[in-house]
Amino acid sequence: MHNRRPASFAMISTVVGILAACGSSSEAPPATAGSAGGSGRAGSFGSGGNAGTSPDGGMGGTTSNGGSGGSEMDASGGTGGSLTESGTDAGTRQAALDQIVFEERFTATADAVEDSAVGQCGSNPGLLTANFNAWTPNIRIDTDDRPGGCQQSFAIRDPTGALMGATLKVTFEPDGEPAQCGQPGDHLVPITSGGTDFSSFYTIDTDNRSGGCTDTFSLEGVNDVVLDVDFEPDPDAADAGAGQCGNPGIHTVSAGLPVTIRLNTDTLPGGCYERFRLRTK
Repeated sequence: MHNRRPASFAMISTVVGILAACGSSSEAPPATAGSAGGSGRAGSFGSGGNAGTSPDGGMGGTTSNGGSGGSEMDASGGTGGSLTESGTDAGTRQAALDQIVFEERFTATADAVEDSAVGQCGSNPGLLTANFNAWTPNIRIDTDDRPGGCQQSFAIRDPTGALMGATLKVTFEPDGEPAQCGQPGDHLVPITSGGTDFSSFYTIDTDNRSGGCTDTFSLEGVNDVVLDVDFEPDPDAADAGAGQCGNPGIHTVSAGLPVTIRLNTDTLPGGCYERFRLRTK
């Protein structure tokens, strides 16, 4: 014969079972959301972590996600900046720029008649150079009705690659009789470590024929370096050089801002001086 349990015992068991079920379904306290990416690592922000408390916002627990960290480049999450988009220290950058040399070849054509001390291509033609932040020696352009003219080309010596990605271009075009402006078109100035590669030359042979030649200097791909062009009539130029040396003065060529000068020397007295300088903006 089986012993039967009292009804009160069955009731107590039922209550205990209900309480146990309720206890097992209660939620634990929510995990703490992950913090934003840490800023203590030089310039690096990790993405926010999941729930948890890892100090750099890394992976934590398994509940809510943390916030995103800042961008790279600097410890404040801002964009890094530099003189040439490279993030290079300013002092190191300037030291590299100081090794740059601007080079110019200015010579008379083989058939040029130079029947005076200064001639059509001045008193100091040849290879002219200038260190960074310094002017090249002046050349003097005084082509006229005598045979021949002057040829001009350029190079940049950049031993450390400080101007990597930069381009300097000279566009030489006639605005009158085309024969006065030999080898017209775009002339890209090579930028090399040794400076031995020159742009293709163009020939200035202006005289009493109509019009003259324009020289447009364009610089792209660098924001902290400019090219100065100093173009002036010499002291004995007729009409103060207004007709022979178009757009005189010191002009600055920078990224997106080209400069154009005009050459129209002829049999009038005098000519035009020209010199160049690469420098920090």
